[in-house]
Amino acid sequence: MLMDSGWVRRMTTRIVGTGSYVPEQIVTNDDLAKIVETNDEWIRSRTGIGARRIATSESTSYMAAEASIKALENAGVKPEEIDLILLATSSPDYCFPNGACEVQGRIGAVNAACFDLSVACTGFVYALNTAHAFISSGIYKTALVIGADVLSKLIDWTDRGTCVLFGDGAGAVVVKADENGILGMNMHSDGTKGGVLTCGSRTNGNFLMGKKPELGYMTMDGQEVFKFAVKKVPQCIMEVLDDTGVKAEDVRYFAIHQANYRIIESIAKRLKVNVDRFPVNMEHYGNTSGASVPLLLDEMNCASLSVPAEESKGWSATIFYLLYSLIGKPKLILQIKNKPLTVFLLHFQSRPRGSKLHYILGRIYARIYPLDIEFISCYNMCSGYIASSLKCYHFRTCEGGKPPFNPPFQRAERLIV
Repeated sequence: MLMDSGWVRRMTTRIVGTGSYVPEQIVTNDDLAKIVETNDEWIRSRTGIGARRIATSESTSYMAAEASIKALENAGVKPEEIDLILLATSSPDYCFPNGACEVQGRIGAVNAACFDLSVACTGFVYALNTAHAFISSGIYKTALVIGADVLSKLIDWTDRGTCVLFGDGAGAVVVKADENGILGMNMHSDGTKGGVLTCGSRTNGNFLMGKKPELGYMTMDGQEVFKFAVKKVPQCIMEVLDDTGVKAEDVRYFAIHQANYRIIESIAKRLKVNVDRFPVNMEHYGNTSGASVPLLLDEMNCASLSVPAEESKGWSATIFYLLYSLIGKPKLILQIKNKPLTVFLLHFQSRPRGSKLHYILGRIYARIYPLDIEFISCYNMCSGYIASSLKCYHFRTCEGGKPPFNPPFQRAERLIV
């Protein structure tokens, strides 16, 4: 036996990049009111959903690949560096080949092993935990984990109980071996509840039976799903918190499946946690099944390159960041994605003097450090012209003075998925 006398660090799994894709076609509650007996108020008051994206020409593997390309770009990882591709979906394009292989072919991840997981709305979390098992065991180093569904092809559009709830979309994350990342995980199943939410596959039809196979549609007992979710989700959250020694009050965000706002309110109440710590996006996308969580994570990540308002002291805090960088502490110019990209954390309130000073300091910094600035995230619209003075590929602002989410991936924050 060959042994290394050096200390071996235990590796875990860290999300290093996110991406998402949704179809262009928007279907509002008012649109659905034209085909089933419902209205906008009825849907919103019971679910929190206002619209959803519905695929017309987009396939599951196409959306998954588009989300994956964005995640790879966000992570600064090349397709050939991916060791493993996992696609969580209940609506693959084919029985075979699997969707993950379709994604592999589309993005050129020639070195990756690929397979699908069919676990409905929990699919992405199952896939993420599966990737974590492969990575933490040392089998693989880098994985692409995707959740994608086109549930619109499985819905009976005359069934008001289901057609108002679901939408199509895809989300992806790149995960890598790291010393920091996933702290704990759990997975549970209850096979006795299968009839509560089900979708039939092709029926058995052949020449011996004298009939052709037929496709089934999704059916759901909404009340049973609600009761199950509000009971079991808090239990799972408390289990992983207890296992890791983390308190609920120490978790900044709970990024959970986006099924129904009432469910999220009930979960927050049972956990005795402010519902504001549960970011939501079902108002715009509905329940996207396996895509729900990674789509939400990507939205959080895209809006996360700013400091929350409660942690800021106004524009003076940003001046400190910039000055601190100018005197040779570039760690506050956040390095991400394992490549030399520079990220400014510009955060200040709408004060003209602050804006002008930012502009001047930004110009000085750009001369001293001749680096391209990949992201500039500004807290208010007034800071837009500051970014225009610097080399900037992506410029995001947060309108209306509403602070964006804090980055769960780039900072040492705790996040429940």
